[in-house]
Amino acid sequence: MITEAGIVSMGFEKYPNENILEATFGALCIYSIEGPYLTTDDSIGFLTKPFDFGLNCKAIFSDCIDEACIALTGGMFSDSKDDLEDYIKQKKAQAPFLVIYFKESVPRIIEGKYRKTELNGDIYIYDAFIDDKTNDVTKWEKNELPNILSSTSAIFSEIFSSFKIKPVDVTRFGLTAENVTVHNIKVTIGPVTLSRVEHQSIDDIEKLMIKSTSLYGKVKDKSQRHIAAALAEKDGFKKFLFYFFFLEQFINAQYTKIDNADVSVLFKSPDRLSSQGGGFLNKLKDDANAPKAKFKWCALTIWKDVEDDDLVLFDKLISIRNDIAHGRLTDESKLPVEDVQRLALKLIRNGK
Repeated sequence: MITEAGIVSMGFEKYPNENILEATFGALCIYSIEGPYLTTDDSIGFLTKPFDFGLNCKAIFSDCIDEACIALTGGMFSDSKDDLEDYIKQKKAQAPFLVIYFKESVPRIIEGKYRKTELNGDIYIYDAFIDDKTNDVTKWEKNELPNILSSTSAIFSEIFSSFKIKPVDVTRFGLTAENVTVHNIKVTIGPVTLSRVEHQSIDDIEKLMIKSTSLYGKVKDKSQRHIAAALAEKDGFKKFLFYFFFLEQFINAQYTKIDNADVSVLFKSPDRLSSQGGGFLNKLKDDANAPKAKFKWCALTIWKDVEDDDLVLFDKLISIRNDIAHGRLTDESKLPVEDVQRLALKLIRNGK
């Protein structure tokens, strides 16, 4: 953790709490995409229209970060083309990019903190959000951003078997009433390694984004934060376990959504047992406790695209999780990370 002296050495000055700065903040999240190779006949480049993901949040696909930022925020991400090229090289990133922008509904008050003002008038604040878990930006990053990433991954992975979303940058900034840009320099960075697979047009990508926004609105579950954590994780064991944590929580949540109508599709009681027979299968369903049993009930009733191979895979994943827990599996290369990811995203697409 950087010391106070270190912060001051970077040109920051500590302001008293009585000195108040009011600005409307937002979060700009940049991800590099592996899988589709975006193509266009337009000399300007590839840029989809913005898509709404809930309140005050838009996302866009582009081969240029600056163009995406202009479309989402009205301003460029970098000061010049050379700066942008240097930034991309530094992050070891490569187009195409998914850029997501969330903006708070109302201004927030920043009391004191370490600040410095640049020659262009921009104000920089050192880690203004570190102790504040209640502001809209932080809550959005915790509760909504994982759902956006998981729903987008679920839709695109159905078309592109190698589709991956990899984090490049997350930065927070705001605007004062005087239109002065306020930057928070706390940045999250993830290394990126990319490959390009299949050419896709703007129309193709926009159709998938429409499906992604629809799925985002349909399946919003706290368990999806594990998907976001897995996407950003490099360690194979942690990545596998994040996906497995998601499966456990998602299956439990989906199991509670099975109703009598779902069960009745499987079993029609004869007229002579109309009052008692119908409840028999419901009672069997309610008695299911083990993850395997809950998975099978969901597959039988509400997950329309889950097949035998998926049930076999889930049994295998449980065994692997147990082997990890008891120290019997220590070779990362033997982990079926792609299989557990594929199953997780498939269940999201099938979620009720």
